[in-house]
Amino acid sequence: MNMSLDIIIFIINNNKKKFLKFWWNEELDLLKEDSIQSDKLWKAVGKPRSGQIFNKRQTYRARYRKRIREYERASTEVYTNYLHESLLRKNNTDFWNAGIPNSNI
Repeated sequence: MNMSLDIIIFIINNNKKKFLKFWWNEELDLLKEDSIQSDKLWKAVGKPRSGQIFNKRQTYRARYRKRIREYERASTEVYTNYLHESLLRKNNTDFWNAGIPNSNI
């Protein structure tokens, strides 16, 4: 049991950060950095609840979160469309290789 746990921990630690978020891209990296920088500035000036620095932080934060949701949604739609097209083509191999085990369709 200990060896299995060690192997799992090794695999998790050695995977790249974007392994599970295959849709992550450079645009999201830039938006994340902008969001982090504006948050640091906001904290450095005492976390004001209004004003230009507060508005800038909120804007960058909202933009970053919105784009994450858009990319996540788009990746799900592409995956779902692929499954649907495989079924329409009656391509059972493609459908079952797409990763839906034990589905009752």
